[in-house]
Amino acid sequence: MKFKLLQLLVISGLVAGACTTGYAQAPSQNYADEKEVVFENGTVAIKQKLPSFFKKAKMKPPAKQLEYAENFLKNGKTRAGVGALNDLIHTWPASQLAPKAQLMIALEYEKLGKYERAFNEFQYLINYYPNKFPYDVAIKHQMAIANEVRTSRRWRFLGLPGISNADNSIVMYNQIVQNAPNWDQAPMAELYSCMLQEDNGNYEGAIAGYELLMQQFPDSKRIPEAKFRRLYCLHKLTKIYKRDKQVYLQSMEASAEFIRDYPTNENIEEAKEYYADSKDTLAQMSYEVAAFYDKQKKTTAAIITYQSFLERFPDSKYSNKARKRIVKLKKQGHKK
Repeated sequence: MKFKLLQLLVISGLVAGACTTGYAQAPSQNYADEKEVVFENGTVAIKQKLPSFFKKAKMKPPAKQLEYAENFLKNGKTRAGVGALNDLIHTWPASQLAPKAQLMIALEYEKLGKYERAFNEFQYLINYYPNKFPYDVAIKHQMAIANEVRTSRRWRFLGLPGISNADNSIVMYNQIVQNAPNWDQAPMAELYSCMLQEDNGNYEGAIAGYELLMQQFPDSKRIPEAKFRRLYCLHKLTKIYKRDKQVYLQSMEASAEFIRDYPTNENIEEAKEYYADSKDTLAQMSYEVAAFYDKQKKTTAAIITYQSFLERFPDSKYSNKARKRIVKLKKQGHKK
């Protein structure tokens, strides 16, 4: 009985393994280089494909191996074709045909919708074969993949929305900016990265990213949007850190700057609301400090703080109260 149960478990494991295989064709054992994309410390981590006992080309020289791989692909045997291309690269990593083979691998994974893996393969091309392929082609494909991953969701089932791929997208966009900081789409990649962090509720990370975008790409047409998104994140932080004066100050300053620099921007009314909200809250905080000294009978400190409050917020709803208290306290005499 135990033996039969063991047999069933082994068979189940084999069936499960077959069901999770990426492609329909059954390749030779050494034709599958199935490592998924690896993300480490915010970048794509890739190991170099080097000569290996398990990754040997079936044909010699490299041109024959490339032809061998192309025949598989022409006949719809994608996994075998990609495996043969990988074997070429592992066997002859310095070959003039290795960059072409690597580009073909990346394009095949992209066609199959294996976007994370495709991005990784394009990154391998960039890392290990610089100046040996059309650089702009790889970057454009990486951007298209990152956009696809950003808008797609995993594990959709029975009408459920599924899980966002935001974290992978953030790493991809950051990698694109690192790969091509002078590319005209680099600011857009940085912006998307920040917006995804914002969507995840990581407002501090998004703010840091928007500030980096403004520093790296000061002449970009994306700057107004980046400044408003930064302002929006600061406003969100004021609702999280409700007694943090510094956060409110940053929000008010960012609002004032945006209103001054972009008076016709589509987000101007929202910016004005954020400015008013931050200013009113700071006024209330300042008034409360003066009122505290007042309540504690610290007359001199109360008068000085009320006066400071009026200098900063002369039109606040607390201003009349502050003026009346100053007059009354001065009549009572300065008591320390």
